[in-house]
Amino acid sequence: MVTNNENFDAAGEKRQILVVDDDIINRELLGEILKQDYNVLYAENGQQALEMIHENQESLSLILLDLLTFANA
Repeated sequence: MVTNNENFDAAGEKRQILVVDDDIINRELLGEILKQDYNVLYAENGQQALEMIHENQESLSLILLDLLTFANA
């Protein structure tokens, strides 16, 4: 795991972010905002997110996700 910002800057690499949201508009909007400065990966549900995390565990810097909670009425 990379723990130092210099490793990315020196290599000219972008940090990798995973955006997890079931709403395609939210995913695309976040991707458009972030793609200039980050390598953005996308998942539309928890299962896909877990697979992406497993596949990219050494390179992910941040995971942005949408949580939905249900209140007992």
